Amino acid sequence: MSKSISEDFKDAKINMMIEDLLTLEKETENFKEALLGAISEVPEALENAVSDKLIELLQVGEELEKNITEANKEIFDLKETAKHEITKHFSLILADLKSELKSVTDTYKSEAKKTKPLSTTKIVGLCLASVLLLTSVFSGAVYYALSVKNKSELEKFGSGIVELSELTENIIQQLPKEKKLEAESRYKKIMSTDR
Repeated sequence: MSKSISEDFKDAKINMMIEDLLTLEKETENFKEALLGAISEVPEALENAVSDKLIELLQVGEELEKNITEANKEIFDLKETAKHEITKHFSLILADLKSELKSVTDTYKSEAKKTKPLSTTKIVGLCLASVLLLTSVFSGAVYYALSVKNKSELEKFGSGIVELSELTENIIQQLPKEKKLEAESRYKKIMSTDR
C-alpha cells in the first residue's frame, strides 16, 4: 500500500502537531509547577520584607523615644536654669528697690522736719477761696449758656414774626377793599400794642 505524498505529508504534519502539543503540555505543566513554587515563596518573602521594615520602624521608634527623652531633659534643665536666673534677677531688683525706698524715706523724713505744717485758719481760708472761685466759674458758665440759648431763641422768634408780618401784609393786599381797610386797622393795632 502505498500512500500518497499528500497523505504522508498530512501524517507528518499531524505527528508534528501532536509532538508540539505534547511539548506544550509538558512546558505548561513545568510552568504551572514553577508558578506554584513561586507563589509558595511569596508569603515567606513578604514576611521577611515586613519583618525587616518592622525592625527598622522599631529602631526609628527607639531613636525617637531616646531623642524625646533627651529633649525633655534639656527642657527641664532650661526651665530650672531660667527659674534660678529669674529668681536671682528679681532678688537683685528687690534689693535695689528696697535701697531706693530707704533713701526716699530718709529724704522725706529730713525734708518733713524742715517744713512747718499749715495752720487750721490757713486751710479754712484756702477752702473758702476755692469754693468762691468754683462758684464764680460755675455761675459764669451757667449765665453764658443761658444767654446763648435765649439769644438763639429770640433770633428764631424774631425772624418768625417778621415772616408772619410780611405774610399778613400780602394777604391784606389781596382782600376786597372794605375788608382790606378793616384788616389794616386791626393789623396796625396789633403791631402797635406793647406786650
